[in-house]
Amino acid sequence: MSYLDLKCNPNLGHELKFYLENDNCFFIGLDEVGRGSLAGPIIVCACWIKPDDFENLPHDIKDSKKLTQNNRHQIFEKTKNMCLSSCAACSPHEIDKFGLSIANNLAIYRSLHCLLNKINFGLKKKKKFYIYIDGNIYPDFCKISTVKNFLYNLPTNKINTVVKGDNKIVSISLASIIAKVTRDNLMQIYDKSYPFYDFKKNVGYGTKFHLEMIKKHGICNIHRRSFKPISTICS
Repeated sequence: MSYLDLKCNPNLGHELKFYLENDNCFFIGLDEVGRGSLAGPIIVCACWIKPDDFENLPHDIKDSKKLTQNNRHQIFEKTKNMCLSSCAACSPHEIDKFGLSIANNLAIYRSLHCLLNKINFGLKKKKKFYIYIDGNIYPDFCKISTVKNFLYNLPTNKINTVVKGDNKIVSISLASIIAKVTRDNLMQIYDKSYPFYDFKKNVGYGTKFHLEMIKKHGICNIHRRSFKPISTICS
């Protein structure tokens, strides 16, 4: 069954509708990974799939949590030339300083800013775009007004939320995969610097072994000090 079939989940119904009805506008899917981790950054991916490649997409794209690590890496490699994507991070330090909500909004803002710059680069006329994000929480960029940054304002009226969007919309599903692979690769690098915590396997989440290592060795530079139980262990 093709993603062009509306009975398929996820499918390309939203992408096709906007592509055909809105002067070839850009349909952007967005998802994040790492909110609940005890270490490492939040990573947000904004993704636009090239319409010419709709029919060439791998047939196993879905919510990254429903795929094996090997499947995610295969899709990540196969779709590199089929989409434009931009991943952005909010660091553990920023999460501790600003709180999770502001940090998440900041990562969303950064990822969209970077992707829209890619899309509009070299164009005389700015393209239209519509953004669909997984979940039911509408990003509030007013929350990051207190954070010093040099990014342009984004039109929030073009951002829509979709509950379980990573199961319904291919662009969001692919964004979830790219974000997950990007963050996992980063945690593999951190594992080499901080081998005690087994980041290569737990990618920063609070496994039993991870918590035991925190109690034994303390925390490292990429742990989120404001998160429980770290905030109680290290207080």
